[in-house]
Amino acid sequence: NLYEEFISKNTLNTPFHTVEWMNLTAETFGFRPIYLIDTDSNGKVRGALPLFSVETLLNNMIVSLPLRDKGGALYSRPGVEEGLLDYAIDYAKKNNSSYINIKTDNPEEAELLEKKSFVKKNEWVVSYLQLEDNFDETKKNFPDKRLNWSINKA
Repeated sequence: NLYEEFISKNTLNTPFHTVEWMNLTAETFGFRPIYLIDTDSNGKVRGALPLFSVETLLNNMIVSLPLRDKGGALYSRPGVEEGLLDYAIDYAKKNNSSYINIKTDNPEEAELLEKKSFVKKNEWVVSYLQLEDNFDETKKNFPDKRLNWSINKA
């Protein structure tokens, strides 16, 4: 599959861009996947924007990617992401979507989204834990004694 080959070679990819994740999300939550793929005249993939149509009681929205903190377009050259985003906007309008939600940590894409009047929201909390070679050393990174007790109990 050209999509899978493209994303596997793209340095911005995440596990959430994969077909397997898209299928799992669709099957589990009933969200409809929408694959936007840009190709050149030879059929070579230049960019992809994985989206889902998410219907709720109140509205219909287009999301890349639901229930995840990262998503957004993958592309091989500048300019491709703008074409994909423009198509996504047109698609959302034609399908009466209430809004589009693009989650990205790519500064170029974030700048493009701002130029297109998207509102930036920092809703996800990202936490990191330094893992040591053995678990006892890692536990020292937890200052809260109650947490250490819970870990030992488990």
